[in-house]
Amino acid sequence: MESVWRAIHCLDEENAIACLESSVHEGFITAEQLWDICAMAPEHLQAGVAEIEFTADSGQETIVRRRLRHAGFRVVAQETPRGMPAEDLVVEDCVDLETDGRQWHGPDRFQADRDRDLLYEGLGRRVLRLTQRHILDEWESTFLTISRVVEDAQREQRRRHGRSR
Repeated sequence: MESVWRAIHCLDEENAIACLESSVHEGFITAEQLWDICAMAPEHLQAGVAEIEFTADSGQETIVRRRLRHAGFRVVAQETPRGMPAEDLVVEDCVDLETDGRQWHGPDRFQADRDRDLLYEGLGRRVLRLTQRHILDEWESTFLTISRVVEDAQREQRRRHGRSR
């Protein structure tokens, strides 16, 4: 708890919230301990504290979810449609974003990840896989790509359902 407390005092809001959510997910602290820490968190973190949820499997996922919501997108985390595997993030009910870290998506996961992508594409959802570099180093171009893919997917959904513009 002490380490998490110290970390959030050294981080900006985005990374502090990712740290807090990840600390619970990884079992370093409990949800109750998180709320105790948040009650005493610095003022600059309070807006982010109000957005905490316990859905993210990684800090990168938290960061992407928050950035997209702040940009006005509707984002659902860890959705499991029709009993299928959970999707990291679903944007506007048409694009599945997977935030792939090396730890969980190494060579041994390659085939399973592609099988999963195929399932979701079959449901009419576009699938984008984001790496740490896309999220932390190249966010501006990544965000533009996500926005374009969402726009295209929404247009395709309207076309399929007879609601073309």
